[in-house]
Amino acid sequence: MKTNKLKLISVISLLSLLVISICLACFYVLSFTPIKTIQDGAQAAFIAEHAKQHISTELEALPYATIPAQLALQTHSVILIDAANDCILYEKNADAIIPPASMTKLFVMYLVFEAIERGEVNLNEPVPLRPESWAINAPPGSSLMFLGEGQRVSLDELLSGLAVVSGNDAAVAVAQHLSGSVPAFIEKMNALAQSLGLKHTRFVDTSGYSELNQTTARDFLKFCSIYVKKFPESLERYHSLTSFTYPKEENLKPGLSYSAALQTGSAYNGTLPITQRATNPLFGKVAGVDGIKTGYIDESGFNLALSIKRDGTRFLAVLMGGPGIGTVQGNQIRTRDVEILTDWAYKTFKSFTISDTIAFNMPLLYGQENSVLVYEAINKEKHALSVPLIAHEPSIRRQIAIEPIIKAPVKENEILGYVYYFLGDILLETRPLIAANSVDTGSRFKTSVDGILLPFIAKRLTKAPIDRLQELYRNPQIELQQ
Repeated sequence: MKTNKLKLISVISLLSLLVISICLACFYVLSFTPIKTIQDGAQAAFIAEHAKQHISTELEALPYATIPAQLALQTHSVILIDAANDCILYEKNADAIIPPASMTKLFVMYLVFEAIERGEVNLNEPVPLRPESWAINAPPGSSLMFLGEGQRVSLDELLSGLAVVSGNDAAVAVAQHLSGSVPAFIEKMNALAQSLGLKHTRFVDTSGYSELNQTTARDFLKFCSIYVKKFPESLERYHSLTSFTYPKEENLKPGLSYSAALQTGSAYNGTLPITQRATNPLFGKVAGVDGIKTGYIDESGFNLALSIKRDGTRFLAVLMGGPGIGTVQGNQIRTRDVEILTDWAYKTFKSFTISDTIAFNMPLLYGQENSVLVYEAINKEKHALSVPLIAHEPSIRRQIAIEPIIKAPVKENEILGYVYYFLGDILLETRPLIAANSVDTGSRFKTSVDGILLPFIAKRLTKAPIDRLQELYRNPQIELQQ
C-alpha cells in the first residue's frame, strides 16, 4: 500500500513537472516580442539614459575603407570631419604641433558659455574694463575691438568682439571678469583642454598672441566639434556675423557724445566708433560657411577653424600653417584650399541620420528573468552615417546578427550581437547590440527546468523570430541631417 502511494506521488510529481514545463515552454515562445520602435514611456527613457553612457567625443576613422584623396592643398596641416558623427574624411599632417594663434579665443568663449550655464554670469551684465584690457595697452599688431577707459560694455558685446574681429583686448577683459586675473583664467583654459583629452594643447595667454601656445589640427578639431555640439547657438549668434561696430553710443564713456566721438575720437583710446569686417575671409566666397574662427601669427602661419553646411550635411575642418606673404595672399590661399577641400567633400560624402531605435526583448534561459532587453549602442548624440555618394538615392539596409536564445548570466552593456549597415555590398558601419540590464543566473530548479525545456523550444525559437526581427528592421528610417 505504501509503495503504491509512493508511485502515485511520483506520477503526480512527473505530471506536475510536465504541466509546468509545457506552460513555461509556451511562455518562452510567447515572450519573444520584438519592439519595432521605442518612442515614449519608461522603457524609452531607460534606453535614452543608457545610451548616454556610450557617447564618445573622439574623432574616428571611417568604418569602411576608402582611397585617400590626393588634394592640392598648400596649407601644411589639415583635417576635415563629418560633424554629425566625427568621422575623419580627410587629413594631412594633422598631428603637427602649431601655435593656434587667435583660434585660442574659442576656448575663452567656451568657458564663458559654461559659466553662463552655471548661472555665474549673464550676457547682459556690464564688464568693468581694467587698464590691461584697453586697446592702447595691447601688444603691437594685436587684433582689437578697441576697448577704452570709461567705456560701458556688456559680456555679450565682448563675445562678439572675440568672435568677429578677434579682439585681444576683449580676451583680457573677459578673463579678468570671470577669474579675477588673466593667469587664473589661463589655468582654467588648460584644465579644460586636459579634461577634453586634448593631449597636445596648452596655453600661456588668452588671445593666442604668443607662439608658446600650442595645439594640433586634430586636437583643435576635436575641441571645435565639442564646442559646436554643446553650444550650437554660438554659430548664428556670434561666429556667422560678418561685421562688428564698436563703440556704439551707449558704450561711450559718460560725457562723450556720439557726434563728438565721430569727429574727434581716437580708435586706440576707445573714443572713435569704428566698423570692422569679420576676420573670416570665407564669408560670401564659399557657399555654406557659417563660422567659426581664424588665427595668424608669424610662427603659426594662417590658421582657420571652419564650419560649413550644404543640403543638410555639415562638415567641420581645421587648417593650420597656411602660407602667404601678408594678409591678402594668406587669405587667398586659405580660401582656395577651403574651396578644394569642401568641394571634394560634398562631391564624395553625404550625412544621413538613422532615426529609428532598435530595441527588442530576447528569450533568456537559466536566468532569474525570462527575457532581456537588447538595444543598439550608439556612441554619438545622433546615429549618423557618412555615406559615399556612389548613387543619387542611397539605399541603406540593415542586417541583425544575434543568437536566437541568450543564456544567463548576462551583464549590463554586454555585447550580445551586432547590427550591420550596408550600401549595396559596401559595409558602412557595424554597431553592437548590448544588454540594457544585468540578469543573474536563476535558482537550481529554474536552471534544471530550462535545461529540460531547451531541446523542445530551441527549434521553435531558432529561425522564425530572428527572421521577423530582421524584417522589422531591414530598412532603417533615414533622414538628412538638419
